[in-house]
Amino acid sequence: MEELVELMVLDEAGFRRRFRGSSVWRAKRRGLLRNVAVALGNWGSLEAVPVLAMALEDEEPLVRGHAAWALGEIGPGAAPAVSSLIRALEDDSADVRRASAWALGEIRSPCVIDSLLAVVNTGMDYDLSIYAVSALLKIVSRCPDLTPRGEACMNDTIAGRVTDYLVNRAETDPLIADIVS
Repeated sequence: MEELVELMVLDEAGFRRRFRGSSVWRAKRRGLLRNVAVALGNWGSLEAVPVLAMALEDEEPLVRGHAAWALGEIGPGAAPAVSSLIRALEDDSADVRRASAWALGEIRSPCVIDSLLAVVNTGMDYDLSIYAVSALLKIVSRCPDLTPRGEACMNDTIAGRVTDYLVNRAETDPLIADIVS
């Protein structure tokens, strides 16, 4: 799997040097790195977290989105990538934003609550808001299991605040009402 980690940092020039004339060339760099990100997510090793976090800055939205997905697949162990995923909530690509919100829900770090609430409040990308609500519900419902250090991660005040917020939003937003109920 070490070779997959090395492939994930391959730039365009390196890709051309390594794969010109091979069958991989037809998939292009973005296709190869998408597949590498999927393999790293399925592998689930914490060794992949730094390179996947770096891939959130890749020029290709396909690579960024699959890197976010892979971090979500790794789950709570991908907590070191949370700040990169929060930045990705503002990516130009809707797919990257949605994959990042989903991943934040899978990582279940309470430090993302305010960022996810901000996404819901903006309402600019309705689908992203739905992913953010789902992530918030995962974080609130699984609080005791969230942190790698095993410490209590949220108190009832924060969980209550998130729940109250979502219930209040559900009164005016039927789609959020469907998710919350």
